[in-house]
Amino acid sequence: MNNMKKTIIISIITITIIGIGAFVFLNLKTEPTELIKSEISIQESKRKLLIVGEYWPPMEFEEDGVTKGAHVDIVDLVMKRIGVDYKIKFVPWSRALKMVEEGDADALLSAAYTEERDEWAYYTEDQKLAKNKLLPKAYLDAMDMVFFIRKVNEGTIVFESFKQIAEDGYRVGLDANYAYADDILQANWNTKYFHTIPDNIQALNEGKTDMYLQDKIAALQMVKELGLEDKITYIENPVMTFVYYLPFSENSDYPNLKSIWKQTLVELEEIQGSGVVDEIYFKYLHE
Repeated sequence: MNNMKKTIIISIITITIIGIGAFVFLNLKTEPTELIKSEISIQESKRKLLIVGEYWPPMEFEEDGVTKGAHVDIVDLVMKRIGVDYKIKFVPWSRALKMVEEGDADALLSAAYTEERDEWAYYTEDQKLAKNKLLPKAYLDAMDMVFFIRKVNEGTIVFESFKQIAEDGYRVGLDANYAYADDILQANWNTKYFHTIPDNIQALNEGKTDMYLQDKIAALQMVKELGLEDKITYIENPVMTFVYYLPFSENSDYPNLKSIWKQTLVELEEIQGSGVVDEIYFKYLHE
C-alpha cells in the first residue's frame, strides 16, 4: 500500500512538473511577442503629430529654435483644445508636400486646395468648392494676394485685369509648387517660377521679372528682411483672396488621424468666429 501511495505521489509530482514546464515554455514563446506589439502601439500613439510647412514670416518662422508666427499660434491653440501633442518643422515647400503625400508627415501647414492634393490629403466638400472665391466653414486663414513691383516702375506698371497683364507682356514671378486659381494658370501670362519667396523677390529686384504675385503681409515682411524696402513696393488693389487650410495626410499611420482632422475643423470654425485671429495678427504685425 505504501509503495502504491509513493507511486501515485511521484506520478502527481511528475505531471505537475511537466505541466509547469509546458506553461513556462509557452509563456516564454508568446509573452515577448505580445509585449513588443503593445510597446509599439503605445509608442505610435504617443509620438508627436508632425506638421510641416515652409519658412514664411510673419505667419510661420523660427526664432532661437522656437517656432512662431500667426499660423503657428492658431495651430497651437487648436492642438491644445483637442489635446494633441505636436511639433512643426519648416522645410522647402516641395519637400513639405512630398512628406505629407507619402505619409512621412501628418499635416500640411497653410495649404490651399488642389485636385492633386485631394488625392492624398483630407479636405471637406465646401473647401473643395471654395477655390479661393468663397470662405468655407473651417479654414486656417484667408489672405490678400497683391502684385509686387520695383519702385522705379511705380505708376507705369499697373494691374487692371488678368487679360491686361497678358496683353502688356509683363513677366510675372510665381512660386513653384504653389496652388494658384485656374484663372491665373489659364491667363496666358509670361510667368517665371522660383522656388522660394526670397528668390522671387530677388528676381524682381534684379529685373528678371516685372511683377511678383504673393501674399501682401508675407512678402512685405520678406522685403524688410532682405533690406529692399526702398526698392520694392506693391500695387494696392488685391488680385484675389487666397484661402489656406490645415489638411491632414491620408497616408500617415498616426492613430485616428482622420478623427483628429475632423476635430481641428470644429476648432478652426469656432476660432475664426471668435476674434482670436485678429488678436494673433495684431501681435505679429505690431510688435
